[in-house]
Amino acid sequence: MTELRDRLNAHINRILTEVQAEGSSVMDRLQVFRQEPGARSVPRRRRGTRTGRPRQITLKVSVLRSDINSVRLRNDATAPVRVAVALDLTPQQFHQLLRDNITGVPDEFELCRVNGQREVVPLTQQCPMDIHTHHALQRSNLYLRPKNSTSEELTMSNPTTTENVEPPGPITNPAPEDELSPAIPEIQPGVSVSNASSVGGEHEAMLREDVITFSSDEELEEVLLGSPNRSDPDDNVDIKTILNSFRQDNLEAGSTFTVIARRRYVLRSACAALSKSYFGWHKEPSVEFVSEMAADYGGPRREFFRLLMLEVQSSLGIFEGRPGELFFSYDLQALDQNKFYTAGKLTAWSIIHNGPGLRCLNNSLFALMCSQKVDLTNLDLGLLQIENDDQSKIDQIKTCSTEEDLETLKQMCGDWIAGCGVPTVYTANLQDLPRVLNRVVAHFIFHR
Repeated sequence: MTELRDRLNAHINRILTEVQAEGSSVMDRLQVFRQEPGARSVPRRRRGTRTGRPRQITLKVSVLRSDINSVRLRNDATAPVRVAVALDLTPQQFHQLLRDNITGVPDEFELCRVNGQREVVPLTQQCPMDIHTHHALQRSNLYLRPKNSTSEELTMSNPTTTENVEPPGPITNPAPEDELSPAIPEIQPGVSVSNASSVGGEHEAMLREDVITFSSDEELEEVLLGSPNRSDPDDNVDIKTILNSFRQDNLEAGSTFTVIARRRYVLRSACAALSKSYFGWHKEPSVEFVSEMAADYGGPRREFFRLLMLEVQSSLGIFEGRPGELFFSYDLQALDQNKFYTAGKLTAWSIIHNGPGLRCLNNSLFALMCSQKVDLTNLDLGLLQIENDDQSKIDQIKTCSTEEDLETLKQMCGDWIAGCGVPTVYTANLQDLPRVLNRVVAHFIFHR
């Protein structure tokens, strides 16, 4: 490359010298790069006919363990397998190819993708050409979900059971919008599944066999109090293993794109790269700094992401506090301008390509972001930029030690504490004050 560049520069300098001597146009002399005198244009071969074989695409395919509607755990699907698929296959040939190349594929399955909310979405396109043309998978792998034949087998085994069942009528009283769980038949307290035939027959009992009923409010309260935490004990895996597995599943080796960056405007260069149509998270960025001739064998990329994380901390205006002890600022204008979202995308881009993360967050804030329990009663509130009035009320919670102080606290600051997300302050006792203080501080550093 160095020799080729030197020869090209020498040729251009010679042309400029001849132009000055002859007085001709530079563009006329540079036509030599377009077509030599007497040369014939070389016809370009059409893409797809280079080898005489039909075009192919490579799909990453995973098999879902069961007929599920969302993928939450790593065990819900098998590890992705790369399969080369010809675009001219019919749906039957495509399905057979998947059965031949992937182990554990059920006899009957449907093609699906997984969206950003980890929900399984069936595909309407069934042949490779339609999937490729309509970008049906977007950025998801192809998931094979087993078809649930339970209802079909049930109908075949009991053909007379559903003959006299009338279709359900229109819903006259729709459920409230905040009820996200699917509607289930109502069962009166004390009515068990065994005697459900008295209220609807065998078919209704069959439909209600999985419904859990509560005979009293105390039983419901016990179930609610026993609900699991957000952290799953089965996912007790260190962050290094998770990142390595994510990189292995999502990064394509050998697939790169070029990022032209200026050291003084690294943040602007990164945002420009993310806005390009050819940008892809799975592609490895090859970074070139302006006015620097270093080839990117890893060094320029690491330097680019290091400078980028420093600019994210200082230039977006979404953090407040001391260096190394930063909190997110309460700035609705920055939220409307997508600055928080941009910082998250840039940080994820750096981490997935072995770059650094945001090494500036307060430890307690980071623990809350990871759904960990943390004691905030001794947190240095001087790190927070909060109003003096709010600071005095937090100090009043800390110094409350008697029943009289507690009653005064409820009268003077009860509404304020409830507005911080602790409405149970009115029924709290002295033993509950550390928990109240912990939640109030968490409101200011995280929840708000």
